[in-house]
Amino acid sequence: MAASCRVGAGAFDFERRFIVAVEARGRTLPVSPEAAIESTLSTETLMVSDCPRCRRPNRKGARFCAACGLSLAPGIDGSHSPGRIAHPRPAAPPAGFNPCADAAQLYYAWESSLGGSALIGTEGLVVSFFNAGYGLCDAVVALRGEGRDAVVVLERSYDIPHLPQGKAVTLEVPSYDLAGPLRVLRAALVAAQFDDEYDRAEEAQ
Repeated sequence: MAASCRVGAGAFDFERRFIVAVEARGRTLPVSPEAAIESTLSTETLMVSDCPRCRRPNRKGARFCAACGLSLAPGIDGSHSPGRIAHPRPAAPPAGFNPCADAAQLYYAWESSLGGSALIGTEGLVVSFFNAGYGLCDAVVALRGEGRDAVVVLERSYDIPHLPQGKAVTLEVPSYDLAGPLRVLRAALVAAQFDDEYDRAEEAQ
């Protein structure tokens, strides 16, 4: 009498083993139920990382979103927040632009509304922002300006509706926001959202 072949306790007899059909590369392959269940569980385990921009699921450990292409690497602060994630192919910032604090690839430059960097205290301020990374919208930036002897003459947040990739956006600071002549200006990104429309527009060009 032929003996049943068992792999271990609880294993299926070969006589009781049944076939599950799956399609692979256009042909049908026989797969054991154990393998089919294991494959399903493995796939479900891997598909646990949601893209912070398009919210699509991605395989665990994926470097980029399979749906929208966003980098899934942690940002400069360890989060996946808009403005903190570095673009793998950033645009080159113009000469004279300095990095914004708390932002991966956002730069700024400033001058008097009359031209030049020296303010006499009676004119406004023009601040240009250049986004070298992923397109952003609904951004909030904080400006801190210092005058003579490091006296704070400006400390305020401003809204910027759009920060498209590879373009400069100008923010005008009125003279009444300044308490005196400005010598040093610092900028930081407070918050932002991903701007999908601008990303798609850039890709179409």
